[in-house]
Amino acid sequence: FLVIPYETTIYTGDVENAGCDCDVSLKLFGTTGSSSEHVIPKDEGLFERGAINPFRFELDDVGKPIKLRVKIIPQHKKGR
Repeated sequence: FLVIPYETTIYTGDVENAGCDCDVSLKLFGTTGSSSEHVIPKDEGLFERGAINPFRFELDDVGKPIKLRVKIIPQHKKGR
């Protein structure tokens, strides 16, 4: 399988109660298929209120990207 380097930036809102103490998963959809999920583990300073977090990662080749699914993984679901 061919893997391709990608970049994305996650912007967390700057309103009351914004931010989360959670992992985040990314899944890329494209013209030739979809990637496996890529999990970004929660680290100090990530996904906090008003944060701008750029990420570089490698995913399966999906052709021309169409959409990126960003999913929050609540702490109580970790390990399932």
